[in-house]
Amino acid sequence: MALCISAPVRSQTDSVPSPEATPPGTGDIEEIVVTAQRRSEKLQDVPISVTAISPQQIEDLNLVTVKDVQIITPGLTFESGYNYAQPFIRGVGTSNPTPGIESAVATYVDGAYVPRAIAQLTDMFDMADVQVIKGAQGTLWGRNATGGALLYTTADPVLNEYSATGTAEVGNYRHWVGEAVTNVPLADTVALRLAVRGSSQAGYINNVLNGDELGGRGSTSVRGKVKWAATDKFTAVFTGEYYKADDFHNALAERAPAPYCTACLFVPAPPPPVSGFYDVAQPDTAKPFLTTAANGNVHLTYNGDTYDINSVTAYRHDKTSVTVNQGFASFPFFDYGAVNGGTTWGEELQAASKWDGMFNTLVGLSYNHDDSYDTTLLTGAAFAALADVPGGYPYADDDIVTESVAGFAELYVTPIDKLKFTFGGRYTMDDRELTGKENLAANLALAPPGTPMEFTKDAKFYQFTPRVVVAYDLDPVNVYASWNRGFKAGGFNTPTFAPPPVIDPELIDNYEVGAKYVSPDRRLRANLAGFYYNYSDIQVYTVNNAEGGQHLENAAKSTGYGGELDGSYKLASWVNVFGNAAYLHAEYDSYPDASVVYPCPDPNTGTYGPACQQAATEANPNGDPKVGLVQGTADLTGKTPPRAPRFTGSLGFDIHLPLGDSWTGNFSTVARYTTRYDFYPDAGGPLGNDYQPSYTLVNVTGYVEPAHIQSNVLGLTAYKIGFYVNNATDEKIYALRNTSAGFGIADQVLEPRTYGIRLSAAWGS
Repeated sequence: MALCISAPVRSQTDSVPSPEATPPGTGDIEEIVVTAQRRSEKLQDVPISVTAISPQQIEDLNLVTVKDVQIITPGLTFESGYNYAQPFIRGVGTSNPTPGIESAVATYVDGAYVPRAIAQLTDMFDMADVQVIKGAQGTLWGRNATGGALLYTTADPVLNEYSATGTAEVGNYRHWVGEAVTNVPLADTVALRLAVRGSSQAGYINNVLNGDELGGRGSTSVRGKVKWAATDKFTAVFTGEYYKADDFHNALAERAPAPYCTACLFVPAPPPPVSGFYDVAQPDTAKPFLTTAANGNVHLTYNGDTYDINSVTAYRHDKTSVTVNQGFASFPFFDYGAVNGGTTWGEELQAASKWDGMFNTLVGLSYNHDDSYDTTLLTGAAFAALADVPGGYPYADDDIVTESVAGFAELYVTPIDKLKFTFGGRYTMDDRELTGKENLAANLALAPPGTPMEFTKDAKFYQFTPRVVVAYDLDPVNVYASWNRGFKAGGFNTPTFAPPPVIDPELIDNYEVGAKYVSPDRRLRANLAGFYYNYSDIQVYTVNNAEGGQHLENAAKSTGYGGELDGSYKLASWVNVFGNAAYLHAEYDSYPDASVVYPCPDPNTGTYGPACQQAATEANPNGDPKVGLVQGTADLTGKTPPRAPRFTGSLGFDIHLPLGDSWTGNFSTVARYTTRYDFYPDAGGPLGNDYQPSYTLVNVTGYVEPAHIQSNVLGLTAYKIGFYVNNATDEKIYALRNTSAGFGIADQVLEPRTYGIRLSAAWGS
């Protein structure tokens, strides 16, 4: 939320914007510059709800991965089940967005759109800033952005400066991190910046079958950037980055006893479900996620007298492979092997005017070409009878090509001093084609009769999304009101074993009013926003075996309303208090045929409901009622959508103070609270298992550093000795809870308390 003491946020249009001077004798709240409207503006002047996080905050609060952003962002819930980045803003997002469907919260790295949710769970290091833009983004960041946008910007090289930093960190669970950043001038107008990070952590989950530690993670990142200031008006920045991770996100624990554990029906004496929160029973066939990603980016900036022009040309290639014990059993009953990824080319071009009159404009073009794939292999006891079919176990290969072109423009009108109107619009044209291939076993076992083994489907989506804003500067309070329409393209479910139906686009109309305040003495900053939205054709994730497991469907519509407050107060020159609170009321206005899972028999009454009878009739007209978990439908009108907690809030403080004459110290802590929310509609069905209980997460960090560095043989200019404690109260938190017909009831859990120490040092000018 960038409401603590913070460095100015790096802009896209100005490489190093300077903060406004703080008036003498007043507080020390520094100016925050953001690019939420694709130009450098003070946060207080932007008529959008934005959270901006500075590099200093990332360090002080130990925000390591991208999902840590939620700790200080009101209205943001960010999860990582099945290795997908799953951000939800104000209850709007996409669960498990597979290739062929993108997230409702758009992600941009250094100005380039990232279409796939895999390979996004990276570490944040050597950052310039992080910005979270809330609400529908119909115009400027409008690519599939019904929920909002996440903007990650890495640090640019600095001209005429030699510098280097290094960090080493160790902690429990055999955790270690090594990080190094160096900045080297190559000429008066050229500089190079190199950043490297490696990390590893052992697992915190006990596999009761063999004693293995699961849930561990290791990663390596290498980034190089070259900045060339060709003239005082033209700058080019070239970026190349490589990322690799080994991550056991898929340590699933079966929590259902027989008969609700489907695999248990196939063994004479099924084992009881594991009971320990950090216990699983995983066969050796389950393998971790192996992820690689390579990015290239060319950012050209021209700052003219009447126009600023920006161009971002980007390339991305990523790949993830995994084998999941999807049957949740202690033996390989239903193993799901997947390899997915793809290649993306993108161009973002915009021009912003700097006229002196009452009118200004911003115009732009956006182009993305994405070639994604999803390759699936199904093995285990459930498919043993198909192993000898020519071609082996069921196998499917889906390729999805997306071509997206959009034009956008905004007109800014200032008829009188301090009053500003914004009129904007974006027209998006998306063309998405799916090519599916499967082997004989998949065609026989999983496809409807007569399905070809190769098929192609194509869908086109066109949408205009407008934006209207009125803002008035009351000094020191800026107030605004806005209407934004957001659009998220449709597509296809993958994996698929037959030509799937087209998933329709979703649309949202978002209305927002807000006020932003900075006190005259610059000790207090406060932002208040109220919102209301109408959300239609929502793409909701469920689990449906008949559709290949993972399944998205269009729910009818929902509405949501709420409010957010965030702020900070400088109690003294050495202590800053910050916090936020968000309230959300969201519900389905109409969702009559939602997919849910029914238990047969009902564990509370011992009876077999209509869904059990229907499932038995479909399987065997003369059979007994179905036993286990079965897929059915329910009317969820009036229910709360997934990942829409009623209340979230954070409270924290930073203390910077001298420790005698020789040292200074920093101590920071933040606590985030969230009420209960569901992972799937209606918590999965009548069993009501798939939800996150309310919890409070507390993180504590601190460090000491010399107040003055004397001459030394190492050439150090600064060093710090610090510590961190994450999840200090050892809360038990889920990453995912999932009830699915044909499988059982499973969950994934997040880390318990972790702690460690770190040493960092700096050299150079």
